[in-house]
Amino acid sequence: MADDLVLSLPQARRLAVRSQYLAGPEPATGIDGMRQVLRGLRVLQIDPVNVVARSHLLVLWSRLGGFDRDDLDTLRWRERWLFEYWAHAASIVLTEDYPIHRAMMRAYSVTVESPQKRDWLISRQRRTCREPRW
Repeated sequence: MADDLVLSLPQARRLAVRSQYLAGPEPATGIDGMRQVLRGLRVLQIDPVNVVARSHLLVLWSRLGGFDRDDLDTLRWRERWLFEYWAHAASIVLTEDYPIHRAMMRAYSVTVESPQKRDWLISRQRRTCREPRW
């Protein structure tokens, strides 16, 4: 068996920061740099709060600087290199990681015939059929 990798705390911190593309060599420019960063991050969380800009755009900007938002649209909608999924939260994930996410999709599948969906629909119906509280 190979020897264990031993890192000091400062080395581990540097590795974590660098692997998130927050330090170290700059990624390539254009769509190739975006692919490089996204492949390193694996998941790009979508947050609906946008005081400055949407969080997924801020994450890319912090790693790439100014970037063309059309490149992100190309990767998502034209090339289907990315897709949206509830990874740990609403996220943009790599299509190449679909097999990983598919396992979770199967675990949480809800069909029309499933008791979970029936219960949810009944609870929603009860809430919406009540008289309004004035």
